Amino acid sequence: MHRMAILGRIKKDLIHWLVNTFENTIFATALLVIAILFESGCKHHQDRYISQQSAVGNDSTFGHPVSVGKIQSGEMDEVSGIAVSRHNSNYIWAHNDSGDDPRLFLVDKEGKLVRSYHLAGAENRDWEDMAIGPGPNSNRTYLYVADIGDNSPSEEILQIYRLPEPEFIPNTSQPVDTLENVEKLEFRYPENRSYNAETLLIDPLTRDLYIVTKYEGQEKLFRLSYPQATSNVDTAELTGTIPFFGMLGGDISADGRMIILKTQTQVLIWHLNEEETPTSITDKIPGRLPYNEEPQGEALGIAPDGSGYYTISEYVGGKSPVIYYYPRITK
Repeated sequence: MHRMAILGRIKKDLIHWLVNTFENTIFATALLVIAILFESGCKHHQDRYISQQSAVGNDSTFGHPVSVGKIQSGEMDEVSGIAVSRHNSNYIWAHNDSGDDPRLFLVDKEGKLVRSYHLAGAENRDWEDMAIGPGPNSNRTYLYVADIGDNSPSEEILQIYRLPEPEFIPNTSQPVDTLENVEKLEFRYPENRSYNAETLLIDPLTRDLYIVTKYEGQEKLFRLSYPQATSNVDTAELTGTIPFFGMLGGDISADGRMIILKTQTQVLIWHLNEEETPTSITDKIPGRLPYNEEPQGEALGIAPDGSGYYTISEYVGGKSPVIYYYPRITK
């Protein structure tokens, strides 16, 4: 990709963030100018960013999107994280962004809300993503909910909630349930630094958790190795940086061989071989997948069998968010 086109993509992602973060457009414009000037002074990092962007080609693993449904509940007005259920066929887990009750939604793939689950003892300070995968009991699947958002980075201790994935049996329980078996995994970043992050991943092969920052220019990849602490505060390990800007969500496939991350304007995929781990993406060039840019799309989840992935946006302009499915077309 041409250097100026790449800089244009960087600026477009910056504009999306600034407009979404600041209502005062004059202030946003001023910040954008500062950001571009700062970027121009960081030639080494800029060159790495542009070098990686230039090498990214289109990936044909997944096809163009199919609209399979729309979110039908007004309660789900700010969906920021999803996970495709492993225990309940044809359902998707979802949660709202900051300020909502500490609850999870279970929706069918047409967008109908079938059950809400309140997490006992949890708090939704700024839930930004969720993941699904293994945990302490090898016979169970677990949900992980990441309270890792920090728009004006200041939080020293952050939380990830872990709970066994509930089994949904239609017509047998109330529309709202409370889940008691919720563990809090607390952590801090190295040197007590604070970061804004919106992406949580779990390695299904090791049970390690990964957090990807959102607006660091070159996004940082942190690891919380298994077993994560439940009685004290862990310190996340910085494993490297990804020369892409503005990561908003992502997922790792159930076999651990694909990692998909998204920004506001693009979806990227890394293919891993048997010797590679999620940390390998800091040194690998991804491919670019088809993506129908959403109004405020932050949530992405891969189907358990790897047959496709889903994306959902937040409510914008009073329109119900569409559930998009990107089917797999190559092995």
